[in-house]
Formats: sequence, structure tokens, C-alpha cells
Amino acid sequence: MEKDTTKLWILTKALNDEGSKRQKITLEVEEEQLQTGKAAANASAKGCEVENNTNIPTLCKKEVRTEIRVRQKTPVHEIMQIDITMCEMKQSIRMQKTKTSPGPDNITNEMLHHVVQDAFQPEKVTLAS
Repeated sequence: MEKDTTKLWILTKALNDEGSKRQKITLEVEEEQLQTGKAAANASAKGCEVENNTNIPTLCKKEVRTEIRVRQKTPVHEIMQIDITMCEMKQSIRMQKTKTSPGPDNITNEMLHHVVQDAFQPEKVTLAS
């Protein structure tokens, strides 16, 4: 199968029952013509499964498991247990540069500066009588 991402996305959509107005794609596997849609997507997924199926040696699996256990048992640093005060939070947000790219959470520093003004203000509660 050639590496054409458009065809792969169309097959993925067919597998997810997402209808498209484009022309249907037919897939040929082992000289057998498959139907379009789900059958073609299933055949494509089966081919990927065969290619991507790798055997991991048991020794490597054991090493990974022991490393995970060791990391879980090690105590957390004391500094990570201390709560952050509101003053520290405001100060750290003020010190950030505004024109920077977002982090892994896709929140820019400009957004934080904007939110800080509203979020850290005490709420005004009005009671209706």
C-alpha cells in the first residue's frame, strides 16, 4: 500500500462511520476486490496490525516493570509537597514573557495574563431578596 495520507484518512473516516461526499475508495488485497467503506478500512487496519506487531523480549519487559515500581516507591521531593500561595502564583505569571509559543497544554502566556485579572479577584455575590 502506498503512503498516501489522504487515502488513509478517508479509510479511517469510513471505519468510524463518518460519511463523506467524495468518491468511494476500493481496496484490493491479495487479488481480491473488497467493498468500499468499512470492509476496506478493516483490511487496511489488519495490514497495519501485521506490520506493527513487534515482540518485546521478556527481559526488557521485566526491566521496565521494575523501573516503574522503583519510581513509584521513591518519595516525592519535599518542595513538591508545599502549596503555592496566591502571591507566588500572581508573581510568577507577571514575570512570564507574553509573546511566547504555547506549552503542551496550548495555553499562551497572554491568555494567563488575561485570565489573572478576572480569576484572582474576589467574587461579588449579590443576593436577591
